[in-house]
Amino acid sequence: MASEGDSRIKVAIRVRRLNIKEEARNKSVQWKLSENKLWQIDPRTKQKVSQVYTFDYVFGMSAQSKEIYEALAEPIIESCLQGFNGTIFAYGQTSSGKTYTMMGEKDEEGIIPMSVNHIFKVVESIPTREFLIRVAYMEIYNEQIHDLLEPKNSNLKIHEDSSGQAYVTLKEEIADTPEKVIAVMKKGEKMRRFGVTDINERSSRSHTIFRIVIESRKKQMNDSFEEFTWDDSVQISVLNLVDLAGSERVMQTKATGDRFKEGCAINKSLFYLGNVISQLSEGSGQYVNFRDSKLTRILRTSLGGNAHTAIICTITPASVEETISTLSFASRAICIKNEPHVNEIISNESLMRGHAAIVKKLEMELEKARKEIDSSSMKRELEQKEKIISRLKGWIQRDKVQVNSPQNISRSQRRKTWAASDFKRMANCFRVNDQSSIPEDPKEN
Repeated sequence: MASEGDSRIKVAIRVRRLNIKEEARNKSVQWKLSENKLWQIDPRTKQKVSQVYTFDYVFGMSAQSKEIYEALAEPIIESCLQGFNGTIFAYGQTSSGKTYTMMGEKDEEGIIPMSVNHIFKVVESIPTREFLIRVAYMEIYNEQIHDLLEPKNSNLKIHEDSSGQAYVTLKEEIADTPEKVIAVMKKGEKMRRFGVTDINERSSRSHTIFRIVIESRKKQMNDSFEEFTWDDSVQISVLNLVDLAGSERVMQTKATGDRFKEGCAINKSLFYLGNVISQLSEGSGQYVNFRDSKLTRILRTSLGGNAHTAIICTITPASVEETISTLSFASRAICIKNEPHVNEIISNESLMRGHAAIVKKLEMELEKARKEIDSSSMKRELEQKEKIISRLKGWIQRDKVQVNSPQNISRSQRRKTWAASDFKRMANCFRVNDQSSIPEDPKEN
């Protein structure tokens, strides 16, 4: 499970298989991978012809979506159930396998269905907490935000709360089973924009964000152990599952009319996303402009903010320029550190109960420490200190009498010079060693 200290954005590369069109055109595989590394090769000599790219994970053409989910996505899902925000999104050129990775098909589940099933599996295994699951689905099409669960809610505005966090008001559905969540997602998919291009028969023409809000509170038994009461503190986490439209080149897609306009809007928003990633990767102190694009404004929390984030970059093995662009994006993203923390709303009553519990715990620890102390050794130490104090008091009383005698009064009227030896002797008699020994009377020396 991801934690507060585990803050860096995690990045994985997925190399898809050659598709039917690529095989028909006798396209060659231009990339080779080993463990978590990837590099370009000359298809004829098989020799390396580029730098080596290193990421958290690199998945080859035979990898299953389940492998990607378990390595990259599952830790984020687990952390969301503990109160952390999480974001998982796919990035890459058009027709590189982003939607397949996130949504899946009949023969293989995608990241989103697996995430939903895992959430409810974990919820059932935690009987000590009560959970409430809400889902919403939005689309960013031609820089306009649409609610996929409520067609009337179109061209929605982005708002900001008191802390400056951006949000969009969407219709939410409460779900108590994974089947209900999947049904809501399929309902939204019917409203999503797809189109046909020269390289993709079902090309996503918009970015989508499937949002799952997870609320939970602790169950507590009452004093009679007959029924549950509820803790006033509530954990609220937001899981964003993002399927980005792919970058396009008109020379490849042969797009015209609406397809051309859509491609321009997609490329523009991805350009601004790339700028944000580049600025964030340069470290703290760098100004980051999230406001150029609605996509980056909505994902602001996920990029350098309060969330655990994972990016799955999908690439085409027969492509060179587009793949290098994707790998450059991924190389910058892997340098970004977020600042995740548990999101918890605590009432005043719950806060006071928490403080009272801490005080009680400390009192118990103190009492335990007192009982463990050797009482006999403490008694001896106290007796020794009492003897020292008694003797010092005796010296003080004696000196008072001597100071007030006629002989000493006459002496004090005479000028007295510096006597370092007397001061040293007095200092020595009042120095107590580690054994707390009783000092000797300086008058006796």
